Amino acid sequence: MLFCFFFLDKGLRLPSQTVARAMSSSGGATPPYTTLAISRPTESITHVELHRPEKRNAMNSAFWSEMLTCFNELSEDPECRAVVVSGAGKLFTAALIYSNSLKTLPFFFSRVFADKEAMMAGALEIAGEIAGRSPVAVQGTKINLIYARNHSVADGLDYIATWNMSMLQTEDLMKSAQAALEKKSPKTKTYSKL
Repeated sequence: MLFCFFFLDKGLRLPSQTVARAMSSSGGATPPYTTLAISRPTESITHVELHRPEKRNAMNSAFWSEMLTCFNELSEDPECRAVVVSGAGKLFTAALIYSNSLKTLPFFFSRVFADKEAMMAGALEIAGEIAGRSPVAVQGTKINLIYARNHSVADGLDYIATWNMSMLQTEDLMKSAQAALEKKSPKTKTYSKL
């Protein structure tokens, strides 16, 4: 069973000793990490792979410490606009698989793939779509969705209206509108960095 998660936040500032590697899981953990393998399949997408396949990617204390460090770094890199998280080997993680069943996790699934290669190709395609959009719009969508899930519909709509009044003043709005008028993909435009 394989899982792949997306994070719509900013990406990873790779430490100077870290070398981005290919997407295969045969390369092992990426220094300075011992439980994570970090790669940059494209300039704007970071792939974080849980890399303890011999332990079925079980989440030990080193993993939690490294994941925290990694995602703290992820929040600093203006070049990375999408993050794909996957697991090396046959499982995403034993911690998730053994403590839950598919019946308790239906919200995780939007698509089923034949194998890991197809899943990663699909994940990178979706991440590319996210990365090709305005970071202000992606962040705004995420912030508003998180706010709306814990508030009433009326409060959520008020929050979105306030957000839009301030964020729609960025150059990204004009660039997106221009792309639409020219019948071009938003990916053809260079957007502001967060």
